Amino acid sequence: MIPELALRDGVMELLRASPEVAALVQDKVFDGVPSDDGAAELPWIAMGPIRTLPVDTGCGYAWQVTAKVFAESADFDRTPAWTIARAAIAAVAKVQLPADDGFLDELKINGAGDVTDPGAIKTVWFDVACLMAG
Repeated sequence: MIPELALRDGVMELLRASPEVAALVQDKVFDGVPSDDGAAELPWIAMGPIRTLPVDTGCGYAWQVTAKVFAESADFDRTPAWTIARAAIAAVAKVQLPADDGFLDELKINGAGDVTDPGAIKTVWFDVACLMAG
């Protein structure tokens, strides 16, 4: 499998399987923000950009793959978006996904933050990364 897509799929599977995440967003975990046509009601979790960096192992290359995950809410304050993000982080942090799918170490959280725009939905992002074969 393509390392970038394996990370995306693994993270989405973990998020969808988490009772804590489901209690906050139901089944609304998407590969990208829903479009305006038939968009789901907020709150939701959406996968964002994926970045890959080569890692020279001495006998070839592995890949440090990082995916940005967005937790979004229509509430006025940041609390719901951060609550969703923290549940999502707990669902994926330090999980070891199958080596057969190319995962060489456990998932790591490489930072989180929020976007503050008075006229926009509240968004919290976090980066989840893993060293991967491929």
